[in-house]
Amino acid sequence: MMLSWLALASLVFTDPAGDANGTGTLTPPTAAVYADLGELDLREVQVTTGSPAYVRLRLASVSNAANLPDGITLPVADVYFDLAPGGETQSLPGPSLRFAETDAWEWAVRVHGDGSTGVTHEGEPFGVTMQVEGDDVWLRINRSLDRLPRGVTVLVGLYDPFARDNWRGLQSQASAWSFSGPSDVPPVMDLLAPNADAQSRALVQREAYMAGSSRGQRVWWGVTWAGLILFAVSVMLRIWKPGWVHPRKARALPLLDEDDLVGTHTAPDHH
Repeated sequence: MMLSWLALASLVFTDPAGDANGTGTLTPPTAAVYADLGELDLREVQVTTGSPAYVRLRLASVSNAANLPDGITLPVADVYFDLAPGGETQSLPGPSLRFAETDAWEWAVRVHGDGSTGVTHEGEPFGVTMQVEGDDVWLRINRSLDRLPRGVTVLVGLYDPFARDNWRGLQSQASAWSFSGPSDVPPVMDLLAPNADAQSRALVQREAYMAGSSRGQRVWWGVTWAGLILFAVSVMLRIWKPGWVHPRKARALPLLDEDDLVGTHTAPDHH
């Protein structure tokens, strides 16, 4: 889709490979369609500001075995945005997680192979469209995101087209079509977190992990494509201008604003 370079800023989180087993105690379904759980294995999350805003979810693999209209078969994924103080402290129905007061969300998005929806913490719906490119699931959020969120939570579960909330619950015993595990464990297969221990701890406590800077975590910043383009143009203008002076002999170029930056890091462990 190559849309992120047009926006002002992006934030990218990475997630460990091979951790699509929730607390680490779950038994996968035995049906052949679940032989490859790559669609449940979150690898990377990118949030890009703008109007509309964009989110990219990178999965280990995308096969769409059931040929669902939006290009994915196995997963249902929730994305929660902490945009300001206050907000909602309960997840949407399905994953059954709570959020700390400091990590309460203002936007929530739910995506699966049959469609995508969005809602604010005040219950106002908004449009979300999805497009799959390779192993990337791109979400176009029809709202304006002027600044990077304070934090992001991403939950991945098993899609159930017959369930009211589209999240398939756990079974107490091994099943062909469901994960099985303890009754007190939420049906979340993967969670954006820095490592398996942080993921397991969050799910055992039933408290969503909010990746980002809402609790003062350190963020590593870099230059976006937009910033690079602006920088290159400014340099070229200096080069072509008559009487141009070498940068080492001239006044330093102005610093880029924070909104021209992109952050890339592994989701930090704040628990």
